[in-house]
Amino acid sequence: SGVMKPAGADVPLQGNVNVEAIRFDMSLDVRGQSLKLEYAGTVQGDEMTGTVQFGPMGQGNFSGVRRAAP
Repeated sequence: SGVMKPAGADVPLQGNVNVEAIRFDMSLDVRGQSLKLEYAGTVQGDEMTGTVQFGPMGQGNFSGVRRAAP
């Protein structure tokens, strides 16, 4: 579990990591309606990459890098 900060807002997320595989999802309020984003990918060292499903609206790619805590 954790928090993503898209556009400065805290959005809770839930997921799991199995060796190098990662899955998590979160829901955003888009014009008064909930949109579920489902992420799936791989983790290697401090980096992760994969795909994200935007509910019924389509799919895209994502990537991320671990930052050191302030």
